[in-house]
Amino acid sequence: MRDDVAAYNLSGMGCAAVLVAVDLARSTMHARSRSQSPRRPTLALVVSAECITPNCYAGVDRSMKLGHCLFRCGGSAVLLTTDTALLGRAKMELRVVERTTVAGADDAHLAIVQREDGDGLVGISLSKSLPKVAVRAFTANMTRLAPRILPVRELALFAAVVAW
Repeated sequence: MRDDVAAYNLSGMGCAAVLVAVDLARSTMHARSRSQSPRRPTLALVVSAECITPNCYAGVDRSMKLGHCLFRCGGSAVLLTTDTALLGRAKMELRVVERTTVAGADDAHLAIVQREDGDGLVGISLSKSLPKVAVRAFTANMTRLAPRILPVRELALFAAVVAW
């Protein structure tokens, strides 16, 4: 690649890495376009791949088999640009990127872990706290995101549900 091409490798975060990657690409593109004179449009390609195959589990522990039912291998790619001339051709416009984390809490940190079962087989274990942690993370994200994207009427409904 050319000298002016920046490349980043984010790994070990599962599907959450794509949100970090899109935010990193957006921030980098805006920083580069602001620092250039005259402002030149920038492009970013974010490629995401999720592969659970290395964590294939052949044991009998149900908490370690569940991950294979919920998560799969897959991939996606998105091309981002600051070029306003392409706005009419774009399928979507990225206006807001919001990321919050609840991983600092013990129950969240231990919700999904790689471990050995009683027979010494390694796999990904999902704890019973996962649904509660997921709801807490979703609520935290929506609490920060909702005021930026929802009309006032919907905000009032959301506030009523959260307060309930």
